Amino acid sequence: MTPSSRRSIPIGQLVILGVMLAIFLMGAAPGYLKGSWAWQSAPPVAALKQMQQIPRLGLNLPGWETANQEQVQIAGQTWSAQTIVATADSPQTNGIKPGTELLVLVHPQLDPNDKPKVEWTNLQGHFRWTEDQISRLNLTPPQSKTPIKARLLRGWSQASTYGLLEWYALPDSGTPNPGDWFWRDRRAQLQGDRTPWMAVMLMQPMEPLGEVEEVSESLTAVAAQVQDAIEQVFTVAS
Repeated sequence: MTPSSRRSIPIGQLVILGVMLAIFLMGAAPGYLKGSWAWQSAPPVAALKQMQQIPRLGLNLPGWETANQEQVQIAGQTWSAQTIVATADSPQTNGIKPGTELLVLVHPQLDPNDKPKVEWTNLQGHFRWTEDQISRLNLTPPQSKTPIKARLLRGWSQASTYGLLEWYALPDSGTPNPGDWFWRDRRAQLQGDRTPWMAVMLMQPMEPLGEVEEVSESLTAVAAQVQDAIEQVFTVAS
């Protein structure tokens, strides 16, 4: 066989092999060097016990009255469904009037092996709504050092319309993409730590087929409070 007749490996396959090798080195090599594999002895999740209480107790949101809170099952996942109502003492004023009602859905990590994956798809299937007017926005909770990235959208059906805001709450961070948690957790494991997470969706009723921008200000304000409440859960455990 002459050099010109040899088959070369496509660049795309080389890239995939490189990514797989990087994942192996980040996840398996540190454990191998210590005499054990990472998936056999992953570090504990410090906030796990506190997060396991969230579906039963909900979040502590000062200035909001909890009209109802219950533990619900959605597509096999355990969520806290907490209906909150703004009062005259609510600390946020950005587009929020007394009597404003929202539903706060929180699915926390309940097991060391739990990973964020298809939470948003599960919710869409459960509520059977159509999603549109999708955009990204940043919010900065008062107690956080970095902006939180979230996905703003409208969910509607023949019976109702909601403004929705969804993100994965991480320590001092947030993102709507589960892949962002994966890489951060891998880096934490290299230091003998883990990155806890909670999936959050805020639902605010809207005028039928209204514009989601009409409720974006209030959703953002509430999201900042929710992120702060979750940060406190992570901080107590750290």
